[in-house]
Formats: sequence, structure tokens, C-alpha cells
Amino acid sequence: MRVLVLTWVLLLAGCGVTVTPNPDPVDVTVSVTSGGKPVSGIKFNFQPIEGGLPAVVEITDGKSQSKVTPGKYTWFVSAGKDEALLAAIPEQYHEGAMERQIEVKGGETHEIELD
Repeated sequence: MRVLVLTWVLLLAGCGVTVTPNPDPVDVTVSVTSGGKPVSGIKFNFQPIEGGLPAVVEITDGKSQSKVTPGKYTWFVSAGKDEALLAAIPEQYHEGAMERQIEVKGGETHEIELD
């Protein structure tokens, strides 16, 4: 009986866990080029390192304007509607890497060169 009462007390007290909501997403622009030319038909993936939430945006005519949760991210590209477009991009950009980081604060444009 004591165990049951103790369990209920702990559940009602919430065990001291504080939940902090994520900040609202902010506007961010990503500009992606390869060989100096705009890339199109791929996805740009934000992988959170510190804060933020995962996000995937479509790149069309070399750009994407979207809403992303503020934070620090590594990034990579993945296939869009046409797998062949991804094959033209060096494989090192097909997965995240800690040496490639961007910070999303809001209102900025991130220029990404895939060479």
C-alpha cells in the first residue's frame, strides 16, 4: 500500500521534470549552388546539433525559403523527385558532418556551395 501511495505522490509531483517548449520557427533562406550554378530538385536537410528540430526543405532554382526552429545544425542533401540529380552532387554532402554547421537565428540567408 505504501508503494502505491508513494507512486501516486511522485506522479502528481511530476518528479521535478520541467518541460521547456521549443521556440517558434523563424524564416530562413538557403541558397545552394554547385559549380557556381543553382541546384534544383534536391532536398536540404537540417540535422540539429544544439537546439532546433530536424527539418527538410525542397531546393528549387537554387533556393528555399522556409520556417525552421532556431538552433545549430549540421546539414546534408538528399534526393528530391529525381534521384539522378543527387548523383551529380559529391557524396560527401549526402550525410551530415560536424565540420559543416550553420546556425539558424531567423531572417538570414545561408549560401551553400556543393563543390
